[in-house]
Order: sequence, then structure tokens, then C-alpha cells
Amino acid sequence: MLPNDVYTIYKEGKQNDVPMLIGSNGDEGTMFTQAGVTMASLKKTAEDQYGKDSAEFLQLYPATTDAEAYDAAAHNMRDRTFSWEMRTWARMQSTTGKHNVYMYYFSHVPAPPQAVKGAYHGSEIPYAFGNLITAPFAIRGQAQTPAWTEYDKKLADEMSSYWVNFATTGDPNGKALPKWPVFKPAKNEVVMSLGDSVEAKPVPNKAQLDFLDKYFEAQRALPTSAASR
Repeated sequence: MLPNDVYTIYKEGKQNDVPMLIGSNGDEGTMFTQAGVTMASLKKTAEDQYGKDSAEFLQLYPATTDAEAYDAAAHNMRDRTFSWEMRTWARMQSTTGKHNVYMYYFSHVPAPPQAVKGAYHGSEIPYAFGNLITAPFAIRGQAQTPAWTEYDKKLADEMSSYWVNFATTGDPNGKALPKWPVFKPAKNEVVMSLGDSVEAKPVPNKAQLDFLDKYFEAQRALPTSAASR
């Protein structure tokens, strides 16, 4: 049970103040975006959802073909439901909490076969838990093990080391690992990029996340009945 809305809890510093390791994936939206998105349906969704800001939305999530329209819809779903929430959460904890936040952005596309396109929702889990050998992926109802590469194994070793360090000390950093900076709102909004290289980078898709900041801020200002539509 939450005694108040999450914004108020964090603003008042009443959250469970503990170290945090959070993040999202580069293609979170592919698992949740239905096939059949078209240019026309993308435009209609933009107009219905974002109203007067629909033109800005379509600039931030551009498409010239139906295939690109699907990608745009999936990218918006990624940002709106995962990336924006993670950055917002990290910002709130970093503002009133005493413990550090470490953010990641997983963009490495796993070895084939793949159940879903790209670095999809949950695809970081076998790496984070160092469990490539026994981590099958369901393809058309059949469990299959991807053809892991040497880089997959290296990435899994590094990621699982970060996760163990964090579970042990509250800090993912350790010997022989690339430095994972603490997330700092406005000053050092960086993530540990877990892709085809492992390195600290600025929060990805910042323009899109800033757009969503404005959108959700306006939604929160509406009466509850209107904002819930």
C-alpha cells in the first residue's frame, strides 16, 4: 500500500532510502507494440495522445514508411513506459535521498535466435545474472538456446560482476571494470551503456525524454478525472 502518490513520497523524502541500480533497454517497446502500425495510425495516435504537441512528437519519432512507423511507435513506448520512468525515479531519489543511484542502458542485441526484435524487454537478465548457458529463449513455443558469442560471454561476466558488487556493497564498481558514475540530476545524468561496448554515456534519447517531461507535467496539473483519460 502506498500512503501517498510517489511524487509526494519522494518530495518529502519518505521513500525507502537505499542504494539503487536501475535502468532500461534499447528496444523495450518491441515486445509490447502490436504489428500493423502505419503512418496513418501513428499520426492519429499522436494527435489523440499529445494534441497540440503532436507535430513535435512526430519530429521526435519520425517515420516515412509503415515499417518506420512501427519503430517510432515502439520507441515511444520504450521511452514513455520505461526510459522516462527510470530517469524520473533516479532524479527523485537523487534529489531527496542520501544513497546513490546507478543507471544502465542495455542496448546489446542478443545472439540469434531471438524471440523479439532488438534489445527487448528482459533481454539483459541472462547477462546480469551470468546465466547464458541455461537461459533458453522461447521461439514459437520451443525453447532454444541462442548462439552466444565470445562478446556475449564477456558482457555477461562484466554485468554480473557489477550486479554482485552492488548487491554486496551498494556500489557496482570494482577492480578491472569500467567506472560506473553515480547519477546526478542536471549535473551528471549519465548511464552505464551496456551495448557493443561498456562505457559511461549521457542518458540516451534526451530530447524525447524532455518532451515526455513536459507532457506528464501538464497531465499532473489536470484534475484527476481528466488526467486519467
